[in-house]
Amino acid sequence: MINIQKLKSPILAAALLMATSCSLLAQDRSDWTRFRGPNGTGVAEHLSLPSDPITAVAWRASLPGKGHSSPVVWKDRLYVESGDSQIGQQTLHCIHATTGKELWKRSNEFEEYRIHNRNSHGSSTPTVDETGVYIAWGSAGQNRLSKFRHDGEPVWQKNIGGYQCNHGSAFTLVVVDDLVICPMLEEPPRDGKPAWEIQARVLAIDRMTGDEKWTVKRGDGKASFCTPCVYGKAGDRELVFCNTNDGMFSLNPDDGSENWSLPVFQLRTVSSTVLAGDLLIGTCGSGGGGNYLVAVRPGSEPEEVFRVRQQAPYVPTPVFKNGLLFLWGDRGVASCISAETGELHWRERIGDSASSSPICVGNHFVGITDGGEVHMIDASKEYNLAHKFSLGTTTRATPAVANGHVYFRTENELIAIKGQPTSN
Repeated sequence: MINIQKLKSPILAAALLMATSCSLLAQDRSDWTRFRGPNGTGVAEHLSLPSDPITAVAWRASLPGKGHSSPVVWKDRLYVESGDSQIGQQTLHCIHATTGKELWKRSNEFEEYRIHNRNSHGSSTPTVDETGVYIAWGSAGQNRLSKFRHDGEPVWQKNIGGYQCNHGSAFTLVVVDDLVICPMLEEPPRDGKPAWEIQARVLAIDRMTGDEKWTVKRGDGKASFCTPCVYGKAGDRELVFCNTNDGMFSLNPDDGSENWSLPVFQLRTVSSTVLAGDLLIGTCGSGGGGNYLVAVRPGSEPEEVFRVRQQAPYVPTPVFKNGLLFLWGDRGVASCISAETGELHWRERIGDSASSSPICVGNHFVGITDGGEVHMIDASKEYNLAHKFSLGTTTRATPAVANGHVYFRTENELIAIKGQPTSN
């Protein structure tokens, strides 16, 4: 781990952070390989949405049942999960990213399990790499990881044990080097419930063989749905997570050992960790409120830099762009703050509640309400609602950007909108 605080030269520190960011975000513009794209940033500089997006719809594709899985893209393949509780079936769909035609699908029979009324049985976001697509299937007692080639042929399947949370499951995988990382940060067993052999844990699976490389126990407090981000550069990388018991913590991807931790969270963590310059951002909260955001400077002696309590998001993940943090609040309030200090630049009511995480497309901060209303706000220190349009139905998934399109996923449909190239 490189401690930015201890670098004596500000120029050297800035150069290192720039090199780190470039190495993590470099990818083909036809790829959006994980939840919120490259390293979970949610930023797509090379494309913008047109002023009237509905007239630029390239295709629409219906999905069975109900789901909140976010789409991911590799070249001309888009992947997303759906869940049909009436027949007890989850399905991984492979859809041609530019035509909307379904190329193949693979299904998993599941045993009914309890979910929150805002969750679904199709909420696991896949991840992809050059060798295939990875998906975590949820079930009442025995969850599984599966890998399929891009032509749909199965590669491996692995049982990963139980998962306990009265909100249900929503596994989100990431690939780091040769590992598939699967957070299973569940709750402790309750009276009358089965006690799994290993409780809250993080799994690392060999992406080529499906063999377990390491498992580490973490927490045992409230279940966490945080998707980790990567901090550092190739050969010196850290996986950074959030949960209630451990706070923000860093694991070595080689063996799962802890690099550092800072217990800054008292409530449930749902949003994902975000790299914002030389700081890491996480949030916590509850359905009853009390949400707050924490900025942490990582290192062997991590420190909290600032905390934001007013209108902080609980479920939606913040997005960082040009030194600014944009917050999309669960209760219908959007904000822009300084990523260095937490200073408020603007805060505006957007109306409906929100669960989808915002992204930045071109020069716009794009957030979606639960009712499917899309707000395109200037990504700047000055508030300006540039455009607004409706997807027409409930939306809790996060969009993807690839192949010159922005892909929106509602509960039962995919909508591809043709974007406009920028000069970036």
